[in-house]
Amino acid sequence: MLTGTDPGYAPRNTKAREMLANAWQARHPGEDITMAAQRAIGRVTVTYTAQTPGLDDMLAAFAKAGIPVRERRLERQDAADFTAAHGDTFNVQPDYGDGWDGYDPERITDTVMQTAILSPGQAADQIAYLRDQGLPESSGSDNRSTGDEPSSLFEGSTNELEDAAPNNTEKSINPRRWKKRRKP
Repeated sequence: MLTGTDPGYAPRNTKAREMLANAWQARHPGEDITMAAQRAIGRVTVTYTAQTPGLDDMLAAFAKAGIPVRERRLERQDAADFTAAHGDTFNVQPDYGDGWDGYDPERITDTVMQTAILSPGQAADQIAYLRDQGLPESSGSDNRSTGDEPSSLFEGSTNELEDAAPNNTEKSINPRRWKKRRKP
């Protein structure tokens, strides 16, 4: 929206990105700022013992949302110990946030919503995934809100100054009574 209404936005944005890249390069020779940003985004590490339908569904969900996944397969005794400790064949540990065992669509959605967005393509992937999950498009700007939200600004009212909880006029004090009670 800003690009369409503010002709100076795109050049200022490009200039700011170049300044950040140059400043990063000066402080960290040989490292590109996009490489550092890729390390800072939320990734998940999946430790698993066997390929299961739940693991496949979870990996497909993260792939659709554009979330990078590091996989770690356990074998033999390590796999048996892992399954005994976790009660499932795989565990998900996001870089940011708490991990979980097994396939949990709500936790996957939370992880997707808490992941930093670095490019328009990544934003499109995350939005596509969240739409498939049935989240409303009117979610807040903090990238974490969920639930049913109003589809309009006025929540069904055409007058934004209307009382949110109007009082019952039958039980309110009648102003005409005040005149009778006043003493001169």
